[in-house]
Amino acid sequence: MGDGTVKVVETVLSDHVTAGAEPAAGGGGEESGVEELLAAVRAGEAGRVPGLLEPLDAAARGRALVRLKALRAEVRAGKWAAPPYVPSRIRSALYVAGAGCVPTPAEAASWLGAPDLRAEKKDGALALAALGDRDPEWAADLAGRLAGRRSVAEDGYPLLHGLMVRAGRPVPPTDGYVAGWARHLTGDRLVERLREDPRTPVLVEHALGMAEAPSR
Repeated sequence: MGDGTVKVVETVLSDHVTAGAEPAAGGGGEESGVEELLAAVRAGEAGRVPGLLEPLDAAARGRALVRLKALRAEVRAGKWAAPPYVPSRIRSALYVAGAGCVPTPAEAASWLGAPDLRAEKKDGALALAALGDRDPEWAADLAGRLAGRRSVAEDGYPLLHGLMVRAGRPVPPTDGYVAGWARHLTGDRLVERLREDPRTPVLVEHALGMAEAPSR
């Protein structure tokens, strides 16, 4: 076989292999998306997290979650202790990113209720945005789990209330939820707001029966 023929055969075989090749698992776009998400979390940029989560599918979020857990362990161990404000910012970003990556309501409740990830007020709205693709049943399940943990429900009332609205159903009144609700009763139109809110009678009734009355 002449050299010319050999080159033709090699070219045909090469084209055939290239055409039939399987794409690499986890597209380059998604992998770069995971890297960008992790970079934002390490930088403590919680506000960017919901947008970075949007293009990631379940598999990519699963891969990200493994690395988020590793980063969380590093923060707990004090690896990111300086400057002093860094751990707090990373914890906020972890709180939001983990919420968007865990696959089940039970895991989400565990993540969002963890003492080492206790959120700041602004983080609740960001976590709600990160959970934007969850269906109403999923949101209702998570809301019910968070409502049953007093300190979590009280401190995370905006997130819990947002989940309730998204699910289209009331959260069962619990001490934590009612305490959080009472703390958020502010504004010049307080009386009007209470009258307009269909949940007021149920929540007030529960508040009156609490061993320790909720404070504002």
